[in-house]
Amino acid sequence: MSMVGSSGVNENRIDFYINEIINNMEQLEKRFNQLDSVAESTKSFYQSDSGNKFRNSYRNLRYNFSIIKKNVLSYNNDLSKVKASYQKFGDNAADTMLAYARQKKS
Repeated sequence: MSMVGSSGVNENRIDFYINEIINNMEQLEKRFNQLDSVAESTKSFYQSDSGNKFRNSYRNLRYNFSIIKKNVLSYNNDLSKVKASYQKFGDNAADTMLAYARQKKS
């Protein structure tokens, strides 16, 4: 017996945060995609050691963002697993209680 929404966690909030995480990562990815071309375009007018340091720093930032994105999406996946785990626990508890109640009636 499945008792939707009775898992002991606020499933709607978890769903909301999961969607927020995905949406925010997509927005950040779009911004970085825009910045990629801007940072590389500085080669045409910012040709110096400091220009190279700037572009290398940006590349490092971009690389680190990819790691952060991977970790955040992994966290997002963990939230989904927590929700599913609580749902399963709630379903199992409800089934156990119903079986006990039926046994008591017999």
